[in-house]
Amino acid sequence: MKNHGVKTLYVFFSIFVAAALTGCASMEKSTGLKKASQIISTENNRLAEPPGKWLGSEPHFVMMGKSGNYSFDIQVMEDSPFIKNLTGKREYEKLSSTGEVRFVEWEASLKGLINGVEREIEIGFENADFNDEKIPGIFSLVPEENKKMFPDGIKGPKAGFEIEWEWEIPKGNIFVAVEKLAKSGLFFIEKNNGTDNKDKTLDNGFIGGFGIAELDNGTIYISFTIPVDESEEDFDETENFYE
Repeated sequence: MKNHGVKTLYVFFSIFVAAALTGCASMEKSTGLKKASQIISTENNRLAEPPGKWLGSEPHFVMMGKSGNYSFDIQVMEDSPFIKNLTGKREYEKLSSTGEVRFVEWEASLKGLINGVEREIEIGFENADFNDEKIPGIFSLVPEENKKMFPDGIKGPKAGFEIEWEWEIPKGNIFVAVEKLAKSGLFFIEKNNGTDNKDKTLDNGFIGGFGIAELDNGTIYISFTIPVDESEEDFDETENFYE
């Protein structure tokens, strides 16, 4: 007499094991994709160590270091195919009562296919008015989120620093969007040129500098010289940068 119960149990157990192994393989693949998405590196990099100073006036964007689980080795030099993907912007604030125009932020961004994934990285430096500061100059990075310390904006040789990175990996259902503020560090403004508009804003020329930013669980080193193709002007009704 055949034992059909044992055979049925064996078949059921085989299916269960196969499903479990498939699930584990899928989980491992997803975990592998997630880890891979946290290592961002361009190809044919020249520098073995993070830069210790500004790398010069030729267009470039170098960002190396770590922040939490993310590791960066982005080296875009003048002969890199990514060089055309670099964009810079200056942001201004116009006081309604006086018409005074303040230069309150620099932004630099890189978009491109890195490690097979379309990524966007953006950095920004803020001050109450960079026009009042000496350029070239050295700025201490401060935690700008403490607005009680800087109710009218960060003044003097100080700057706030923010970095953002964003990308999506559809196959692994992975979406990354991170914003970080520097807790401390230094920013060396080396270049800020262009042709003045009538309102004293600049929407051309170049911005360049070098920064060491201490973030949560990591340090980022940045050197850049980036063409500016845009300026943005906001009206400040309250004449208070942060309120």
